[in-house]
Amino acid sequence: MTEENASGPIQDEQKQYLSQVTKEAGFAFTGKVFGLLFGFVAQAIFARLLGADILGVFVLGWTIVFGVTILTTLGFELSLVRFMSKYHSSGRPREARAVFLLGVRLSVVAAAIGTVGIVLLRAPLAHGVFHEFRLERVLLWIALAVIPYSLMRILSGALRSLKDIRSFIIGFDVSHRVFRFVLFIALYYMGLRLYAIVGATIGATFLSAGLLAFFLRRRGPFLFDRTVAPAPIPKKGIVVYSTAMLTDSFLAFATQSSGRIVIGISLASADVGVYNLAAVVSLLVVLVPMSFNTIFAPVISDLYHRDRLDLLQQLFCSVTRWSIILSLPIYLWIVVAGETTLGVFAPEFVRGYDALVLLSTGLLVAVSTGPVGPFLAMTGYQKWNVYNAVALAVISVGLNVVLVPRMGIAGAGLAVGLGQALVNIARLIQVRLLLKISPYDRSSVKVGATAAIALVLAVVARLHLVIPDGVGWSFATAVAGATVVALLTIAMGVKEEDRLVLATVLRKVRRSRGGA
Repeated sequence: MTEENASGPIQDEQKQYLSQVTKEAGFAFTGKVFGLLFGFVAQAIFARLLGADILGVFVLGWTIVFGVTILTTLGFELSLVRFMSKYHSSGRPREARAVFLLGVRLSVVAAAIGTVGIVLLRAPLAHGVFHEFRLERVLLWIALAVIPYSLMRILSGALRSLKDIRSFIIGFDVSHRVFRFVLFIALYYMGLRLYAIVGATIGATFLSAGLLAFFLRRRGPFLFDRTVAPAPIPKKGIVVYSTAMLTDSFLAFATQSSGRIVIGISLASADVGVYNLAAVVSLLVVLVPMSFNTIFAPVISDLYHRDRLDLLQQLFCSVTRWSIILSLPIYLWIVVAGETTLGVFAPEFVRGYDALVLLSTGLLVAVSTGPVGPFLAMTGYQKWNVYNAVALAVISVGLNVVLVPRMGIAGAGLAVGLGQALVNIARLIQVRLLLKISPYDRSSVKVGATAAIALVLAVVARLHLVIPDGVGWSFATAVAGATVVALLTIAMGVKEEDRLVLATVLRKVRRSRGGA
């Protein structure tokens, strides 16, 4: 793409797609912000009421269930986004319904098997692997969440394929956190502690699965209409694709959860609780790209199958540029005020600062490569995501095994952060070689300069300033970081498509103020 094209009037079609991605991602961002901030507050309350030790026991149990649900969805959570989107956008509802039913039926059967497996293996896992006797009973109860949480994954994939991002965000990201918090408070004040969070999680999965089913029935009634006879579909090709997505997803889970698992095996449950909180806070760095990717994935599939690589290239650059710009303030806030922020939860969590920074650094590098994972998955090169995931899992698990006994929870942060950075750099190279497109253009130099200046200022602030304790000082630091990035971005110059993104965001801000 030439500089003239990059700086001149953008095509109407590009403007239409960019507006769609920005508007939907704007809602996704708002929903995820609410969900993560609500989860942030909920984690603070969980930490204060339960402590790192009890929280760590729960995290181990939920990590096992979460991993099982990745297996039980059989990769259909992502394959629905590709195949249902393809059939639905081309006016073929019978094929779309056939894909949906295939995913639901196979996943429910697998989830039932997974539930039985957890119940049967609870004692060996609790006593032989994690040496935590409380985990045995936790697994017995929390196994009840496998089937509804598997359905949550499948139903959310179907909503994404229909581009109903609002319902997906509300049903999956927001409702589960809200339901769990409300149920936890009720159970806690009934005298429960560990089983307050366990029971609340089980109840929340059932409620959220029901809500997602309601949203999907309203958005895609043909999926539940028995008069719409499922048409023949290439089941073998869909299952092969789903298997590749399953492998990719499970390896990603192994990568992200290897820190918690190795800490649970090598250290104490309290250490699992401290590291888990650091990992939760670090996810704020990828909040913006997750929001963009949620809607951009089906757009990639749509444009690629219509052979519109020219438009896809332009959108790729725009989404990457704004993912970096909007993620950077969060990273600056973590570097400068990370200890203050962790101290909000409880003083015992402050020791997770090193792990938090190492995790966040790796995630920021991953953000800077753009949505390269969805590009490979949605364009028929999903096998490369599998290769990348295998390499990532080997690196992360291997480093965790080596580093956690020597460095503690900081070693887990380094292992996972480094793995995330390396695999996304590999994906970036693969997208360039396989698809001949890149997430960077000449304006990326300005983004890089903005990031470099902001990072230098953050390091100076970290070395020479002491941020006092308290929520207010943490928030003030976040505002200061966002202001610095905004001023640097304006000083570097704003492109036309950037003005479109900003205008959409500002309209959403004005609406939210008007409705307040």
